[in-house]
Amino acid sequence: MNVKISSISPPPRMNRYLVVVVLIAFIEMAFFGFYGYVRHSNYLTSINDLGQFDQAVWGFLNGVPFLNTILFEIEVNWLCGRFSPIIALFVPFYAILPTANWLVFAQAIALPLAAIPLFYIAKRIFKSEFVACLWAIIYMCNPYILNAASWDFHEVSLAVPLIAIGFYALEYKKFKLLVVSCFFILMCKEHFGLLVVGFGLLWAIKHREFKPALLLVLVGVTCFALIVGVLMPMLSPTGELLMMSTGKGQLSRYGWLGSSAGEIFLRIMNDPIDIIRTILVTMHGWVYLFALALPFLFLPFFEIWALLPGLADLTVNLLSTNPMPRSIYAYHSATLIPIFMYSAMSGLHRCSKYRIKKLIPEITVSCLLASMLMGYFLSSFYPLPGVLNSWAPEKIIPYDDPVLVEVKELAGTHSVTVQANVGAHFSQRMEVHPFPQKIGQVDMIILHLDSPTTLKQGNNPRKIGTLAHHLQMNPKLYLESIEELLSDKRYGVVLWEPPWLVMKKSFINKKNDENIKLRLKSLNFEWK
Repeated sequence: MNVKISSISPPPRMNRYLVVVVLIAFIEMAFFGFYGYVRHSNYLTSINDLGQFDQAVWGFLNGVPFLNTILFEIEVNWLCGRFSPIIALFVPFYAILPTANWLVFAQAIALPLAAIPLFYIAKRIFKSEFVACLWAIIYMCNPYILNAASWDFHEVSLAVPLIAIGFYALEYKKFKLLVVSCFFILMCKEHFGLLVVGFGLLWAIKHREFKPALLLVLVGVTCFALIVGVLMPMLSPTGELLMMSTGKGQLSRYGWLGSSAGEIFLRIMNDPIDIIRTILVTMHGWVYLFALALPFLFLPFFEIWALLPGLADLTVNLLSTNPMPRSIYAYHSATLIPIFMYSAMSGLHRCSKYRIKKLIPEITVSCLLASMLMGYFLSSFYPLPGVLNSWAPEKIIPYDDPVLVEVKELAGTHSVTVQANVGAHFSQRMEVHPFPQKIGQVDMIILHLDSPTTLKQGNNPRKIGTLAHHLQMNPKLYLESIEELLSDKRYGVVLWEPPWLVMKKSFINKKNDENIKLRLKSLNFEWK
């Protein structure tokens, strides 16, 4: 009996360009994860960023979901200031091990991950795996992405790969995948309903399918109206959106336009010319738009309709009286990069119809060079020649502080006011406040009399990376407030293990006062 042996087909050829993208993304994940861990262990993170996220997730395990005592001086639901219910996904991880490093590592993974769907988008647009590989690398070199990775964890980092997946679904006409990505995008930020509206409009423009497009538009508008107009004001102790409130320092970003979304909309409709002149000229918005488009050689403006999902972020960043959202060194614009990148690729594809098709690789390489140069010189986290290095850490390797464990044991479950740059290590409790808030009311005061950065001069807390920024107060006032504490009869020194200083309410101990005063005198000279 003759048995016919069928030939075995060879395994599919591995896409070497995709392998390159995945390898570079993995290297970035490892680097960002290591760098984030170093920042946290070396006290470069903040109670006002990482600490708030940490307390909000920890609250789930202790019967108070989205707990926050940092935004205001009272306990509030954290969603009143930042609508980011997506952080509930971290609860199972906290149940295994309650540590803020879960958030640090999630950001390190999320930002480079977006390069993979962007690779497939570029592959479909340009019909070239080589060009697609270059565009994915362009994304990973972008200074806004690199600088976002150098900050504390923020929810917008999780939205970046979701937005890239949304564009992948748009390009490959996968409506169900787009709906799933939009669902999770809505869970990241209060105004991302408008981003979903942009995706709906793009679906109508690109595929001429108006019913699914209308569905996305209606969902986006409804969610935005309910979250911004109803839910967040209802949860807020002021009865209004936190960033539209007055007297909240850098958080009061949009009060100049009105105290509600409705008032802001009417102001924009009634006086658009004056507002445009204010944001572009007075607030230097044109510089911001220039910096966003420069790494892509202004190609996004050749297919400007593709920027529709980014209008919400562009608007909130441009309208902010706090210049930080427009800074290339901040994290606020990370979500705009996959949007600008898709628009740039679409713009280049449109230009290719005008006899420059053969120049696509050369133009792509030019974009790559622009992104690499800006990514190198304008990134803020590694001490290489010519790099700004705005964080300027005192230590560049992880520091395992043995005294920290002792301080945590002393703090127990007590209410504390804690120095801002070490606050994220003490945020897993029912009541924590940034120093010097609530002195006289909290049980303990926790201070770390040292600087985490070499940038010790300057008094402006808004200047990113400085000692004042990390302390969230003028260093001189910080030292003076500690001197006053030493004469405060309500508190005594329960631990002085330089540079750690822990004071406890109704605890009498003055034997270390002179040594602490010598330390303060030394710091006053060093930080002058």
